[in-house]
Amino acid sequence: LALPLAPSILCLSLSALAVFGAWLEPPCRFSMPVPTRYTGIWSFLTFQTNVISAGYFGICVVSALVPDTLLDPCVVTGFPLAFAL
Repeated sequence: LALPLAPSILCLSLSALAVFGAWLEPPCRFSMPVPTRYTGIWSFLTFQTNVISAGYFGICVVSALVPDTLLDPCVVTGFPLAFAL
């Protein structure tokens, strides 16, 4: 078990709030039409980091709820990816 359940749920909810909050803003095609023409909001490293963090902490929550799963190695090896950006 890599992370306890309570911190995993807290981090997952905050990361998910950041991801879904990005869609509440005006579309980036109006403020920066050329750089975001093809990839849209995915052009921003902040959004990519929030998506990776939400996925990582989602795996942590499932791993904390279901002991001895195959997700435990994913939690350990995914830790550097989630915080490297």
